[in-house]
Amino acid sequence: QGSNITSQVCKDEKLELGTTNADSLDLELLLDYDQANNTYSLNGNTVSLYTSIGARVNLSFNVTLTTGTVETVRTKTFYVNNAERSADILTLTAYDKMLNFEIALGPTTSGTAYNFLVIACNSCGVTLGNTANELAMMPNGNLDIYIDPLSADKISTWRDLVGYIALLLGGNARIGSDDKLYIKQFSDESVRTIPASWRYSSQIVDYTTKYSGITATYQLDKSIDSVSNDTSDGLIYDIGVNPFLQVGVKDIRVSALSKIITALQKVDYTPSKFSCQCDPSLECMDVITLVDIQATGSKPATITKITLALNGKVDIVCSGENPNKIDPDTGLDKRFKSIAENNDQDAIHYYDYTNGEEIEIGDKQTKRVITFRYGATKTSRV
Repeated sequence: QGSNITSQVCKDEKLELGTTNADSLDLELLLDYDQANNTYSLNGNTVSLYTSIGARVNLSFNVTLTTGTVETVRTKTFYVNNAERSADILTLTAYDKMLNFEIALGPTTSGTAYNFLVIACNSCGVTLGNTANELAMMPNGNLDIYIDPLSADKISTWRDLVGYIALLLGGNARIGSDDKLYIKQFSDESVRTIPASWRYSSQIVDYTTKYSGITATYQLDKSIDSVSNDTSDGLIYDIGVNPFLQVGVKDIRVSALSKIITALQKVDYTPSKFSCQCDPSLECMDVITLVDIQATGSKPATITKITLALNGKVDIVCSGENPNKIDPDTGLDKRFKSIAENNDQDAIHYYDYTNGEEIEIGDKQTKRVITFRYGATKTSRV
């Protein structure tokens, strides 16, 4: 009945980095009621509210191609988080494995983003889908990082950590159809062209979303690091305080920001909202191109939200902020707000560290085990 799958990487019209959104499944099942035994069943199997929690749900779509061939598309695995029964209808709410990371942060490590993601996945029962080489090719993938003590209160769960790592790599964290964690970046390669004949309705803006620069807050002295590219008519992406970008050497911070804004240069999108025929193969962060009628001349855009109605249509949102929109708060106002929000009082922080992968040290061999940088404006002892 009223069942759908919702996938989202951005909360509003603004494109975001470092998101860790979980896809959700809302499923209504019509049950058979055995009055004699006072039991409910589905396809001959007895159903209980209590045994439904934690159950795995996999859905398959049979898609008929233009050639007449029927292709089966499987969704990712969802895990039931809530179950309610009303009369003979069982309503299930399920999420993907991103919620596994919603547990308190344990001992962390130092090293590259790969090292941190490995220990996060191992601690939360999720497999990392990206290889070490794939992550090394991303912005800051080879950078030695650590959690800055002054801003460590921003990371209370493994999910927080994964989000900040994804931002550092210029991407977002997603759970794939294979149940693995992936860091996905914005792309400029369109995977699907959607003509007007496929769309039931559409809204397409008259501006293009792109980025001219990036800013970040260095919490130790509340200064702002900024990097610009060759584009002069784009947006400025403010990442605020990232605990992994609190290195005392400004050149290292600026270099990291330069790599992120370089990755954002692929963003040259025409935002839109539309509904079309059910296509279960489309995913968030896929780039699509609308053509015909009001879409003529528009540029591709990345999918930031999909609502797929089972046995129905699909509603798609391709977000993107207007570079020409006037904000009542100036950039300086926003920076002052960010600094005020992150103004830390005198505090003592303690941290446990562990290695993200096995380290072999041979006889008479010297090898770096941990990297830790810090800065202080008062007398400190480490």
